[in-house]
Amino acid sequence: MDLLPDSALPFQAKGPTPDRHRVGTLRFGGGSVRRRGKGYCPAVLRFLGSLDPRLPRSVQTLQVGGLVSAFGNGMLIPFLLIYLHNVRGIGLGAAGLVVGTNALVSVVAGPVAGSLVDRHGGRRVLAGSLVILAVGYGSFALVHAPWQGFVAATVTGLGNGFFWPAQSTMLAALSPPDRRHATFAMQRVMMNLGIGIGALVGGLIADTARPGTFLALFALDAVTFVVYLGVVLIAVPDVRATSKEQSAGAGTYRDVLRHRVFVAFVGLNALFVFAGMSGFELLPVFAKNEVGVAEDAIGVIFLSTRWSSCSRSSPSRGSPRATAGCGCSPSSASSGPGAGSRSRSWGARPTACTQRCCSPS
Repeated sequence: MDLLPDSALPFQAKGPTPDRHRVGTLRFGGGSVRRRGKGYCPAVLRFLGSLDPRLPRSVQTLQVGGLVSAFGNGMLIPFLLIYLHNVRGIGLGAAGLVVGTNALVSVVAGPVAGSLVDRHGGRRVLAGSLVILAVGYGSFALVHAPWQGFVAATVTGLGNGFFWPAQSTMLAALSPPDRRHATFAMQRVMMNLGIGIGALVGGLIADTARPGTFLALFALDAVTFVVYLGVVLIAVPDVRATSKEQSAGAGTYRDVLRHRVFVAFVGLNALFVFAGMSGFELLPVFAKNEVGVAEDAIGVIFLSTRWSSCSRSSPSRGSPRATAGCGCSPSSASSGPGAGSRSRSWGARPTACTQRCCSPS
């Protein structure tokens, strides 16, 4: 790539050209790209180059499948509590417990999933989790009473508990060691982008006055898991650790708990998730029932919050100072919904964006 001087241009103004108006041409093979101003084109090129994660095709295929499943989840996450409360008539307390059951079961199932991944491989466990997730989220369409919601949430939580260890293990095993940071940064980008776009589409479909629209969302979400299942079984190889690697990496939870820095980081992350997600899960039902925000506007809110998450999911943006500053976000954002209650959806949008900019992705 050569930068041609002004004298090589087909036209040239007489007299000296100020630096801020300098014109040059970047040559790429047989074509060229013109630029104006110092540093503009190199910055664009650096940005375009940063979009290439330099990861194996199997990793990128696995990430695309994750994008599809995240798209399906995004259609439901903002509207599940609204569905249980506004459509099925379940009280907010019981509906909140149903949603929380998903996370609780996931925590319990996680260690079991890790053991199964070691024994049977990540691809088998991931494939099984996708089947469970398709059944779990699809069964929400049959919920009419709280106990049915708890059953559906239990199945979904089991699938989520198996999904994350299996997918993360496969991503780490298929990635070169020096590119694993880019792999997991790409994972967060794909998940947040899929949820954001899914929320936008879900907001265009969902309508509390027509319960059938929510049933369509559950069916579409189940289909996305089936699509991801096909990607995993057809296009992604199975990778298992050798006996030598297993013996070298053998350890116990006691060894993990002795790592004080790691335990402190996990505890801080759990605190951020608790503070951020507790308000984040309640925002849609609050916006719908207390502020009068329509479903399509709620989808736009979620898209904006997840878009801000994508901009943060870079390996170079994980400094302790930035992490420490995130603690200010939930408290500052928590005052927004009340203030935004007079301005309908537009009051809730900056609130959600502020809350999401530093909340855990």
